[in-house]
Amino acid sequence: MALESPVSSREARIDLGAARRNIRALVSDDADVAVDVTGDGYGHGALRIGRVALEEGARVAVRDVRERERLTAAGLDSDVGIADDRARELASRVYGLGWGDAVMRCTAQVLAYKTVAAGEGVSYGYTWRAPVDTTLAFVPLGYADGIHRGASNVGRVWLEGRVRLIAGRVAMDAHMLDLGEPLESRPPAGTLRAVVFGEAGHGHASAHEWAESIGASPLEVTSRIGTRVQRVWS
Repeated sequence: MALESPVSSREARIDLGAARRNIRALVSDDADVAVDVTGDGYGHGALRIGRVALEEGARVAVRDVRERERLTAAGLDSDVGIADDRARELASRVYGLGWGDAVMRCTAQVLAYKTVAAGEGVSYGYTWRAPVDTTLAFVPLGYADGIHRGASNVGRVWLEGRVRLIAGRVAMDAHMLDLGEPLESRPPAGTLRAVVFGEAGHGHASAHEWAESIGASPLEVTSRIGTRVQRVWS
């Protein structure tokens, strides 16, 4: 369930201030802007993004009549339209995907470590084998949470000041990161958060960059983040 509550092991933090700045910039260029909040706002929360859009003088639109009915029933104080091609083209900009300020930051706590010897295989099918003795970090974000399986063996996740390679296939509930360091040098499990994507310019990938690295679209990346990942709006 998406709740406004303290940090959990899996988290998607939604920066409503960033969304507001993006929408304000769009409205300043064109007073007639419709913000597409299809698919629960592409994973960002349709009701909250919709309210921000209205406050900034934009209209709100979706692609499905049932979505419109749900938003109206939830108390969105405006007529919700059906998104046209132009609204769909603006959707990436609203959410800071390749333009403006990033709105979603997807993270999870490192819950455990595992030492593996050189040549040892990891995850289903052993598609990755440790090139040297190393330590793996267990991150509880898997394909059931929306982490694309295309990230297997190629995705890079930010942890403790560095990007780390996803080692092996992304599993249903988790993925593993190759740390390339001995276990003895690691902080206790549960004290660090891995950043799958977030704000550009902080060392880790933006959602747009993450999408490019795994061969997906940015809106697909944020839309796939599932309900087990707690939303925290700020």
